[in-house]
Amino acid sequence: MSAKKRLGKGLEDISHLFLSGVSSAPSLDRARPDARKQAKRPTSDTRVWLAMSLVPRWPSAFFTANLGVELARAGKRVLAIETAPVPSMDEVLGTVQIHPSLNDLLEQPQKQIAVEGPLGMKLLSFQLRSDDLQGFAAEERDILSQVLRKEEEDAELILIHAVYEESGAFQRWVRLVQGVVLTVDLDSETLLQTYQVCKYLYQLQQDLRIGLVVFGDRDAAAAAAGMKRLSDAVLQFLGKSLEWYGMIPDDPFIERSLTAKVPLTILSQASKAAAGFSGVARNLLAGVGGDSNRSGTAYSFFGRLQRTVDMIGG
Repeated sequence: MSAKKRLGKGLEDISHLFLSGVSSAPSLDRARPDARKQAKRPTSDTRVWLAMSLVPRWPSAFFTANLGVELARAGKRVLAIETAPVPSMDEVLGTVQIHPSLNDLLEQPQKQIAVEGPLGMKLLSFQLRSDDLQGFAAEERDILSQVLRKEEEDAELILIHAVYEESGAFQRWVRLVQGVVLTVDLDSETLLQTYQVCKYLYQLQQDLRIGLVVFGDRDAAAAAAGMKRLSDAVLQFLGKSLEWYGMIPDDPFIERSLTAKVPLTILSQASKAAAGFSGVARNLLAGVGGDSNRSGTAYSFFGRLQRTVDMIGG
């Protein structure tokens, strides 16, 4: 079936196909904090974040998915977007299905563009790849962009998961976001690697905010010392200031969470790592402020993505 037949001739012709709502699978926790009921439209300067991990022991999606759950628990309307192949966020959350591509979603009888995850966070129901969008005609890309921007407008924070790699696709994601949450296992052996990654990210986007999360068994003093060394080097040689969002201790509950496909912060609130995610979410939100509309135009991830795809696709 051609893309044109699937999309129709206009947004009004297909809007019913992309109804955003509750996932068909039951959520692990439908309760929403009271703060979500009075949530206001986005007001922060930085609302589009790329989340990734350099920790080899656990899937990168584990850190992004659990951070999204905690941001939702804090009362934020979160839209999470998967750009990486399996293991992806649906394998961590367990209650939603992320299709391998937009084309795969369009072949399904139910075409929900976004589905609800734990604590009311939303996820795009397909893996977002810019090369998929290039396969559509310009007018069809415009229709898809309008649908996706409707989901974006309903969110206060956009959390995009990516796996770090020095590729063209990864570079495009970095250039489309405002901030990066980078989880690292910061010790003497990984300090240089982390510095090099930060340097690469700043080369891709000079105004990028980078916030680090330290994972592992080190005590707070050792983690702080490592962070200071890294921050000093980044400031001295790159002229940039890193942010520190906290620590996530290693924890036996992590393996249980991944096996059960239940978010760690829902599986056990007593988990040390769960408490770490909660602290990271609080620290990230504490550093987000200002007015995203003060320039007259809100920062739109999907608007920028459409312009990028249009330039490539012609």
